[in-house]
Amino acid sequence: MNRQIRAEDLDPGARRTLVALATPAPVVGPARYQLFPHVLEGRTRGLTDDVVARQREFVCNEPHGHPQRNGWVLADPPASARPVLDHLRRHLPQLAVDFGLGFSADADDSLELSDVIITAHGDGDFLGPHHDDGWPGLRNGRLLSFVYWFHERPRRFEGGALTLSGWNRLSGVISPTGPRVRLEPEHDTMVVFPSATRHELHVVGCAPDDFGAARFALVGFIRRGPATTPAG
Repeated sequence: MNRQIRAEDLDPGARRTLVALATPAPVVGPARYQLFPHVLEGRTRGLTDDVVARQREFVCNEPHGHPQRNGWVLADPPASARPVLDHLRRHLPQLAVDFGLGFSADADDSLELSDVIITAHGDGDFLGPHHDDGWPGLRNGRLLSFVYWFHERPRRFEGGALTLSGWNRLSGVISPTGPRVRLEPEHDTMVVFPSATRHELHVVGCAPDDFGAARFALVGFIRRGPATTPAG
């Protein structure tokens, strides 16, 4: 028979360990990030066309236990997304140094990409304040998050900015700290930031029922491990 283990049954050391695993460390102060503009140097037509053509494969992400989100997800990015991920992989050693992940600049097998998906946010879609490294619940090993923005040209949506900030826990409530950074979803641009960063996606506005007008993004995470994750 299974017996549920209560926190009060654990010795203080084990209890502190579990709390540390379940609670990401607060990010206090200004949000840190790096921008990579012109990732594909404008050669984005194939990726955009492939994503729009697969509209029927997108699923709504609102029901997945997160009441502060509304948007669409493609779990299997097209092959045309590989150049974006290759660009990111080339920068992994330097990102490890710049964000203080404890690796040397020549340790090109120290990090891997994971959970890479395409997101689409259309009229009224958004993503509320959150962070990516496992709260609530156990830590998930995510060190850095990345978002690559692309859309049809000319751009046919409004809004959709990404806001980054530090956060702290005050009286049990997670509150933003430090200055907030507002990043507009510029076409063919990637942003990388620590996964513990508090962030949100502001409401998108565009013509209803026009999937091609959506704010598209290739998103995923960077973890420790050999860089062997397929490009998609």
